[in-house]
Amino acid sequence: MLSAKPLMAIALIYAFSPPPLLPGADVKSSGDVPNTIAAPIAAPDVEKVIDECSKEISKNPRNAKAYGRRGVAYGEKGLREMAIADLSEAIRLNGNDLCARYNRGCEYERKGDIDKAIADFAESVRLRPDSAGSHAALGSMYTWKGDLDKGIAELDEAIRLDPKSSLAFLDRAIAYGKKGEREKEIADYSEAIRLDPKSSIAYFNRGNTFAEKHETERAIADFTEAIRLDPTKAEAYRNRGVQFSEAGDAPRACNDFDRAIRLNSKDAFSYVGRGRLHYERGLYDKAIADCSDALRIDPKLAEAYYGRSLAYGQKGDKTRSEADLRRARELGYKP
Repeated sequence: MLSAKPLMAIALIYAFSPPPLLPGADVKSSGDVPNTIAAPIAAPDVEKVIDECSKEISKNPRNAKAYGRRGVAYGEKGLREMAIADLSEAIRLNGNDLCARYNRGCEYERKGDIDKAIADFAESVRLRPDSAGSHAALGSMYTWKGDLDKGIAELDEAIRLDPKSSLAFLDRAIAYGKKGEREKEIADYSEAIRLDPKSSIAYFNRGNTFAEKHETERAIADFTEAIRLDPTKAEAYRNRGVQFSEAGDAPRACNDFDRAIRLNSKDAFSYVGRGRLHYERGLYDKAIADCSDALRIDPKLAEAYYGRSLAYGQKGDKTRSEADLRRARELGYKP
């Protein structure tokens, strides 16, 4: 049998739900960044918005709102640099354009440029201190960067301004989790779920927390609900597979790993999880194959080297077993 130590770590997926984009023009909320942010531009309308705004800009190159709306449309198409360029022009033309400032922060966040996102969201807060949306966005970015106390402070303010913001509770739960404050983390995930019962991310993250606390049944229940709400979430199948494996339910675990791999064939941890089950069943060649697939995806995955080492050892291949074990240790794995 394998060591009681799991071969794979449970990968927490933090739901810094990218702050929703604002429409970019004629926002009627008195706060400009409303507590309940408007839906993004519908896909069929994106090209129409780009065309209309381009015509408006041709007629009046100083039309800040047209640049702002076109920037949002480019963002919806995933054209980050073009979105940022248009939103920057909107800001240059109107330094007090809160929508453009906030939306540019969203685009920087989507690019992974967290420092620039923080700068824009901080300016949004300065321009409108009573904007719950701006405080929540700023708090989530601080949390992402690891400045947890600042993140929690901003999210506290967002919740004070809008106690019905499920996203603010969700992101504050993540910050508490990073600080190791599990009870507060679970309480905030639970409140996020109460406010938005269809949040698959909240169920998924809370399931991860229960798993870390070794509350297997509650973890499985949350992953199951996350899957019901979003059947395409490969990570939920994988993490539920881990929990079924820990509970000794190999058939359900194997089924979940199979499903996770079908949904995301590039998730190395799912291969390692299934490889562990093959190992425990004495199917050493299949265990080696799965761990090798994991290493093709992630050549530095120590758990895969360790699992393959065990399988090689059971097959009597001492040379390969020792080589894999050595590599696992070099990468920091401690059986």
